Amino acid sequence: MNRFLFKCLLFFVIAAGLNLGYVIFLKAMSPTYQKVDDARDLKDKNVDLLIFGNSMALDGFDAQWLTKQGIPSYNMAVGGCHISSSTMQMEHYLQHNKAPKYAVLALSGAIGNSYLNKIPYPNPEMEFVYHDGPKEWVSNPPLLNLQWLFIDALKIVISKEHREATIELGQWRTQKCIPDQGIAGSHVVLPRYYVQQLLPFLASCKTHHIEPILVEMPAGVSKRNHLPAQYNISLAGTNYTVFNANASTESATFIDDQTDWLSENHLNVHGGEKFTKYFFDHILKQ
Repeated sequence: MNRFLFKCLLFFVIAAGLNLGYVIFLKAMSPTYQKVDDARDLKDKNVDLLIFGNSMALDGFDAQWLTKQGIPSYNMAVGGCHISSSTMQMEHYLQHNKAPKYAVLALSGAIGNSYLNKIPYPNPEMEFVYHDGPKEWVSNPPLLNLQWLFIDALKIVISKEHREATIELGQWRTQKCIPDQGIAGSHVVLPRYYVQQLLPFLASCKTHHIEPILVEMPAGVSKRNHLPAQYNISLAGTNYTVFNANASTESATFIDDQTDWLSENHLNVHGGEKFTKYFFDHILKQ
């Protein structure tokens, strides 16, 4: 019996050590993990504008540029994020910081409905970081649940472009450039705004007197739509304006498809600054 207990204890110690070591490794080598960790640890911040969304917003919203224009900002967006995880981020931030004036919800209708999926898909990395504790370590051990982040860290080792990339006020900034070779589409797909997924985020904004700003992120040529630059949607009896930066008439005015993309539908640092300037001039200052 004692031998069995000893083996169980030894297994537990080894497993705990390996998982702890992996988290230390991620904190040192994974920019994605570092980003989530840093956002969670924000305390006593007083910013005017927060940005929420997935990887399109992570790359595309230049919080540093906005801050230089006199709008203190922070980019909370995380790759693979679902609106439910953004809501969790918002609520956690408001517990430890002053409420911002604006909360930008960066929508990614151009690449599908994953961010607003009817079935919530909480980001496992965010769930682990924000619910860090013994229960989370046991139910979702990072060595198993976050193993995909090892690839993220490996890119830093083998890619000079990744090593030279930085995260500034939450934005992933890289000079990497892959020209967009897409062909303009002819059909219009209206993004689906699932009421039940957006309402908790919007309710939090209302409670804390925050103005929500809904923005469709710009995408590559083949993913742009022919919808108006602004249109209204109704959610639970309340009308909201969607600012459609992915309208072909809009994105073509500020995006250079040969120089401004780091990958398909994701802006590099140059495209991010151009889009953010467009957002500042045509949306925020309205």
